Amino acid sequence: MEHLLGELLVFFLTTKVGLAITLGVAYVVSLVLHPLMFCRACRGRPRHRAGIFTYAHGECRRCKGSGAVVRLGARLLPVVSWHPGRRGNR
Repeated sequence: MEHLLGELLVFFLTTKVGLAITLGVAYVVSLVLHPLMFCRACRGRPRHRAGIFTYAHGECRRCKGSGAVVRLGARLLPVVSWHPGRRGNR
Protein backbone atom coordinates (compact mmCIF):
# COMPACT_ATOMS: atom_id res chain seq x y z
CA MET A 1 0.00 0.00 0.00
CA GLU A 2 2.80 2.44 0.90
CA HIS A 3 4.64 1.55 -2.29
CA LEU A 4 1.52 2.36 -4.34
CA LEU A 5 1.15 5.74 -2.61
CA GLY A 6 4.81 6.52 -3.31
CA GLU A 7 4.38 5.69 -6.99
CA LEU A 8 1.24 7.83 -7.20
CA LEU A 9 3.06 10.73 -5.55
CA VAL A 10 5.99 10.47 -7.97
CA PHE A 11 3.61 10.26 -10.95
CA PHE A 12 1.63 13.28 -9.72
CA LEU A 13 4.75 15.40 -9.19
CA THR A 14 6.38 14.43 -12.48
CA THR A 15 3.25 15.18 -14.48
CA LYS A 16 2.96 18.63 -12.87
CA VAL A 17 6.64 19.36 -13.51
CA GLY A 18 6.34 18.05 -17.06
CA LEU A 19 3.28 20.20 -17.68
CA ALA A 20 5.03 23.29 -16.28
CA ILE A 21 8.08 22.69 -18.49
CA THR A 22 5.89 22.15 -21.56
CA LEU A 23 3.93 25.34 -20.92
CA GLY A 24 7.15 27.29 -20.32
CA VAL A 25 8.67 26.10 -23.59
CA ALA A 26 5.42 26.92 -25.43
CA TYR A 27 5.47 30.46 -23.97
CA VAL A 28 9.09 31.04 -25.06
CA VAL A 29 8.30 29.79 -28.57
CA SER A 30 5.31 32.14 -28.62
CA LEU A 31 7.58 35.03 -27.61
CA VAL A 32 10.05 34.24 -30.37
CA LEU A 33 7.34 33.96 -33.03
CA HIS A 34 5.12 36.82 -31.82
CA PRO A 35 7.10 39.32 -29.70
CA LEU A 36 4.62 42.18 -30.18
CA MET A 37 1.19 42.93 -28.78
CA PHE A 38 -1.28 45.74 -29.36
CA CYS A 39 -0.54 48.92 -27.47
CA ARG A 40 -3.00 49.19 -24.58
CA ALA A 41 -2.90 52.98 -24.55
CA CYS A 42 -4.09 53.46 -28.15
CA ARG A 43 -5.60 49.97 -28.64
CA GLY A 44 -3.48 49.38 -31.73
CA ARG A 45 -4.46 52.67 -33.36
CA PRO A 46 -1.29 54.77 -33.21
CA ARG A 47 -3.13 58.07 -32.87
CA HIS A 48 -3.68 59.79 -29.57
CA ARG A 49 -6.77 62.01 -29.62
CA ALA A 50 -6.86 65.31 -27.80
CA GLY A 51 -9.28 65.67 -24.89
CA ILE A 52 -10.84 69.05 -25.67
CA PHE A 53 -10.26 69.52 -29.40
CA THR A 54 -11.20 66.04 -30.59
CA TYR A 55 -10.22 66.73 -34.20
CA ALA A 56 -6.59 67.10 -33.09
CA HIS A 57 -4.41 64.04 -32.72
CA GLY A 58 -0.78 63.05 -32.34
CA GLU A 59 1.38 59.96 -31.97
CA CYS A 60 0.67 57.66 -29.06
CA ARG A 61 3.21 58.30 -26.32
CA ARG A 62 3.56 54.66 -25.35
CA CYS A 63 4.14 53.02 -28.74
CA LYS A 64 5.44 56.16 -30.50
CA GLY A 65 2.98 55.74 -33.36
CA SER A 66 3.62 52.10 -34.22
CA GLY A 67 0.45 50.67 -32.64
CA ALA A 68 2.38 47.80 -31.07
CA VAL A 69 4.62 47.28 -28.06
CA VAL A 70 7.06 44.50 -27.20
CA ARG A 71 5.64 41.90 -24.79
CA LEU A 72 7.09 41.79 -21.28
CA GLY A 73 8.58 38.32 -21.73
CA ALA A 74 10.23 39.37 -24.98
CA ARG A 75 11.85 42.31 -23.20
CA LEU A 76 13.13 40.10 -20.39
CA LEU A 77 14.54 37.25 -22.50
CA PRO A 78 17.77 37.94 -24.39
CA VAL A 79 16.82 35.22 -26.90
CA VAL A 80 14.25 37.49 -28.49
CA SER A 81 16.28 40.20 -30.22
CA TRP A 82 13.42 42.09 -31.86
CA HIS A 83 13.27 45.83 -31.38
CA PRO A 84 10.42 48.02 -32.68
CA GLY A 85 12.81 50.71 -33.88
CA ARG A 86 14.62 48.44 -36.31
CA ARG A 87 13.34 47.93 -39.83
CA GLY A 88 13.14 44.56 -41.56
CA ASN A 89 12.92 42.35 -38.45
CA ARG A 90 9.62 40.59 -39.08
